[in-house]
Amino acid sequence: MSPTESTAELEEKHDGAVAARQFLLFLSGAALIGALLSAGLGLGLGKMLPAAKATALSCPTDAQDPVAPAEVKLTVYNSTSVSGLAASTSQQLKNAGMTVFKVGDKAAPSGIDQQQLTKTGGGKAPQVVIAISGNALKTAATLQGFFPESLVLLRSGPISAVDVYLIADKPTFQAEARREARVLKCASTG
Repeated sequence: MSPTESTAELEEKHDGAVAARQFLLFLSGAALIGALLSAGLGLGLGKMLPAAKATALSCPTDAQDPVAPAEVKLTVYNSTSVSGLAASTSQQLKNAGMTVFKVGDKAAPSGIDQQQLTKTGGGKAPQVVIAISGNALKTAATLQGFFPESLVLLRSGPISAVDVYLIADKPTFQAEARREARVLKCASTG
């Protein structure tokens, strides 16, 4: 203690030094914990943590209530060699009150096997594939009213609109579709 320093000044310096040491210890501990976590995850310990369960897609077995045609927004793809099929079908859907975003030629989606295709609807092969995500079941019910020989393909992941794939040269279209709850003719992909 120098002759010019008071006891209060010495206590203040001591308290400051203690606080600085405590802060350095805290930072060292945080860095050590971070390093251990990084090393543990790098060693595969992250695999030991419970993972989020993936929900498998499955077709509903209960009847789905259809929505009004004005609520249906979709794209129409011609998956056949018949020129203009998507355009003419698109016009029928528009006349029924639906919104068609896009019309074009595109192969039907993969992911459904031939047994699903041929056993749909009493053994008949579908004429139309309606590809949807799980949140568009009521829209699919509406479309199956218009396309009685169709198969709903339930896909994972978000899609911006329902995709309708015309896979037969002359798909049956019922302009006066029955608006009733129906069990979907359905297949699913993972």
